[in-house]
Amino acid sequence: MTLRRLSLFTLLLLLATLALDPVRADVPKTPTGKAPLELLVHDLPAPTGVAVDPDGTVFFTDRKEGRLWQRAPNGSVTILLERLEQPRGLVRGEDGTLYFVADAFQEPQEGAQSKGVLLKRTPDDGTVSIVAENFRKPKQLAFDQDNRLLLSTRGGLRSQADPEGEEAQEERDDDEDAEGDAAAEAEEGEETEGPPEAFRGTVFRINAEDGQTLASHPGFRRPSGVVADEAGTLTVVAKGFKPKEPPLKGTLFQIKANGDATVLLEGRFKRPKGLVRDVLGFFFLGVKGDREKLKDGGLILAKPLTVKSWSESLDKEWDGPEEEDFGLVGEVQYVDARLVLRLQEDRFIPVIAPVGVGSGGETYNINADLVAGEVAAALGAEKLIHLTDVQGILDVDRRLISTLSRKDAERLVKEGVIDGGMLPKVESSLRALEGGTAKAHIIDGSQPHAILEELFSREGIGTEIVL
Repeated sequence: MTLRRLSLFTLLLLLATLALDPVRADVPKTPTGKAPLELLVHDLPAPTGVAVDPDGTVFFTDRKEGRLWQRAPNGSVTILLERLEQPRGLVRGEDGTLYFVADAFQEPQEGAQSKGVLLKRTPDDGTVSIVAENFRKPKQLAFDQDNRLLLSTRGGLRSQADPEGEEAQEERDDDEDAEGDAAAEAEEGEETEGPPEAFRGTVFRINAEDGQTLASHPGFRRPSGVVADEAGTLTVVAKGFKPKEPPLKGTLFQIKANGDATVLLEGRFKRPKGLVRDVLGFFFLGVKGDREKLKDGGLILAKPLTVKSWSESLDKEWDGPEEEDFGLVGEVQYVDARLVLRLQEDRFIPVIAPVGVGSGGETYNINADLVAGEVAAALGAEKLIHLTDVQGILDVDRRLISTLSRKDAERLVKEGVIDGGMLPKVESSLRALEGGTAKAHIIDGSQPHAILEELFSREGIGTEIVL
């Protein structure tokens, strides 16, 4: 039996907690044991955007000084542009053109000030021009799969009729003179629901050449980042989304090319910003919080298990408060399988405890069977094996069912044939199958050579569940 197969079996025997530094051994380390960082520029009051040329030239913005800077490969630092108000969202085009946004830009000719601007700076002569304007609190820029610009804004487009009246209704910006302010902290504790103006945030798709708006997606509360994948699906970081009633709660939201909206990440984080997506499809998000809150390598992200969610899993109705929960009992929200895969590459056998971490650093106890299914799904494991103290799944006549389809499993649950402690094992198995696992098995682990008998004999000794 290969180490890979053995590790997939063993990691689902949830016996202990393992927390490891996720930095590879072949990366040079500092005395603290972390991957080294190189300090390029210091003493910036409030850096907000960065882009890099292939030759190593670094461009960055600072919102408090209102400047666009350049750091050359030799270390020299130059101011490229001033007279910016709250600049953010710096990106570099394939031809070297820099695109960035600002709340306002004081043009050198005649001192005219443009509000809510999308600007570009050409690499050849350094000419700066306005691509589009009149955005309300523009935040982050990104390119989509067709090299069109994606712009997240706090308030959509500025009203030409009463711009000052609209600005008076705006919510306080997360990073405008709010650091350490008690009022700003109080805002973080508010529910996602808010006044109508709270959901004016809009994501725009813009032609980078002429500034024409190609599409817009309104209804966000405090959007602060957007990325797109190869299929045209947008992922947006925001405090809420209100495409219809009731508003969706969460931190990451996805809008597919057909306009369907879903919640990708339900956790509520403090002041999330700076969303990026790597070539493997993983998202990286900056949030306000303590590093100590990242427990167990961030392997399992959890949320409170609500009474409503628990009742629905048992096909029961719940008429009480929707948010009532079981305290520190949780359910899996997301599994980051990269740590497990890295351990496998280095020939470790990970042993995982059924414990997850909430968005605020809380530790949640989770049903071990359900954690096993989520881990198997995240890994795309070939098999999931539940070792228990009974033969497997029994039919209404108490006879062992050797093979069970998903459809039959769901039917037996509804009929009450599958109940009690077998329910979470079946739910876990079905979740693993949904995630790409080929087969799930429930067997009596007290039998000698139970795994070998199940996998390599014709009939097996337990129940296998297949799609």
